[in-house]
This record gives sequence, C-alpha cells and structure tokens, in this order.
Amino acid sequence: MRIGQGEHGVIANPTMRTTNITVTNSVLEDGGHIYQMGCGILLQESAMNVLSHNLIHDFYYTGISIGWTWGYAPTSAHHNYVGFNEIYNIGRAVLSDMGCVYSLGIQPGTVVENNVCHHVWSYDYGGWGYYTDEGSSDITIRNNIVYNTKCAGIHQHYGENNMFINNIIAFPHQVGCVPGKSCVTVAIRSSQHPPGSGGGGPFSSFTFERNIVTLTCTCTQSVRNSCL
Repeated sequence: MRIGQGEHGVIANPTMRTTNITVTNSVLEDGGHIYQMGCGILLQESAMNVLSHNLIHDFYYTGISIGWTWGYAPTSAHHNYVGFNEIYNIGRAVLSDMGCVYSLGIQPGTVVENNVCHHVWSYDYGGWGYYTDEGSSDITIRNNIVYNTKCAGIHQHYGENNMFINNIIAFPHQVGCVPGKSCVTVAIRSSQHPPGSGGGGPFSSFTFERNIVTLTCTCTQSVRNSCL
C-alpha cells in the first residue's frame, strides 16, 4: 500500500499534498513477489495519517516506511501516527537494510507507539526493528516491543531529537560478543556517515530512557562486563 507523493522535500502545491488517511484493522501479508522491495505500507511525503491496529507480515523488505526525504531538508511528512500494529517475518533473508518501522527525514509530531515487531531477518546487514534512517528527526518511539531481530532492535542512522521511551528490546541475534565490541551497542545502534563520505549526517542525537534491553550473551568474562 502506498500513501503520498514520491518527490523529496516540501510539496509546493498544497492541493497536491496527501493528508489525513487512516489505515486500520487490516491484514497485509505475503507481499513482494513481483517487486521484492515493496513495503507493507509505504507512506512517503504525507502528513497527519493514522496507521493502526494492522497485521503486517511476510514481506521481503520493510513493514511500514514513513517519510521520503534524505537528510535534514524540509519535508511534507509530519504528525503521522503508527500504533498498535504487529509486524513480523520481514526480510526473509532476501533483502538488506530494513525495519519493521522505517523512517526517513525530519518528521515533527510523528509518533510510533504500542507496536510489536519480531522475526526480522535480512540477507546481509540491517535486519533492524525500529529504524530511524538518514535525517530522521523529532520522532517519538515509545511503548513498543521488538524481539528476534538479526541486528539491532533499534538503529538510528543519524538524526536529531528522537525519543526512545519505554520500549522492550529483546534477543537480537548479532549481539557482538567478541573482544572489544559491546553487546549493548549492537542491540541499540547509532551511526552516521564518516567525514568526507558525502553523507549528510554530521550530527546525531536522541533520548533513550526507561527502556528494557534483554540479551542472550555467552562471552568471555571481560566482554560480558561490557554487556551489562
């Protein structure tokens, strides 16, 4: 399902802006047979939408994708609500770099809450749970559950002023139990483009509070200490 326009930034003509769409109590399942990169719900440049109480499963890519502007440029995506959805069995070891809920760009007023995300398995890297990608900012992600992901349950790839509150992150598979690498930094990951790489992410900030992180970590004692 696709909502909104695929152009980047602010849509100049107000009459062409898509707003106030509700998708609720729906089942979206077993997609991607023709276009493997298809999402359960793709919400691009659009505002004030509600995506709630849906069951989304068995896709080769992301469950719900919100926003369509890379970096910190102005955008028409704001005040979207993603809540009370169950999203599972995505990636299916076919594509990489996805999440149950994936965001892109500045999105003030957007809330992602009370969702359950589980069984995310990418082909290679990036089997994330809740994924605030390039420039995702001003988003609140709270009261969610994520478990059994190939990679981190939460991953921010540069963004500002995001809030991760009261979430449960459990049993990521790549817990990084190797010398010099903390298990926690792989359960919860923050990254940005290195200087000079051409990326637009020199800054990254978020608030992480009142969350529970549960890991299965069989390490040497020296590495286990970094998991606590």
